[in-house]
Amino acid sequence: MPIIDTNTNVTTHMADLKKRGVTAIGRYYSSSAWKRLTKAEAQAISKAGVKIFVVFENDGDPALTKAMGLKHAQIAVTQAQAVGQPAGSAIYFALEHLPSGYEAKHVPGIKLYVAGLTEGLAGKYALGIYSDGVVCEALRAGGLCKYTWLSASRGFPGSKAYYAAGKWNLAQDPHVDQNWDGVSVDLNEAKGEFGAFAV
Repeated sequence: MPIIDTNTNVTTHMADLKKRGVTAIGRYYSSSAWKRLTKAEAQAISKAGVKIFVVFENDGDPALTKAMGLKHAQIAVTQAQAVGQPAGSAIYFALEHLPSGYEAKHVPGIKLYVAGLTEGLAGKYALGIYSDGVVCEALRAGGLCKYTWLSASRGFPGSKAYYAAGKWNLAQDPHVDQNWDGVSVDLNEAKGEFGAFAV
């Protein structure tokens, strides 16, 4: 059953997505209103019997400081509460560092950022990380996040090994930006529960 993520508001596309068998849709929290999940959209998705999962992303390459993590988590929590996201479900945070991904040398800074995320979420929502294999492994092994979502680029540091090890909760298919009737979607695999919700 397809699990997709998209930066498009899918309110008017739910009938088509249901026909394709979509069971969960990943959407965004962001400082950019154009790609942000709205309450009305969340209600439309949930009414269709489809689960939602969310990722906060402003640019995928935040300043790796505790202060920035705190700021981003606070924005995400405000948006989650506005949407009606249930407490305890996941908010993923995007750490991409395009075009080549993060390396081991970046992990100490990422841990500072994640400390800010943890403080900002304040136990209201489960912390998920969307990133490459090096980052997902470091944070999962350190118990610093509950969920990991492996980004599409298998050529990024550690990503092939992390995918092969099957330690992820979500893994994005490398064939991104597929056009489904005017909606740009990425496909994902899931292993068990990954913090999705309905409103």
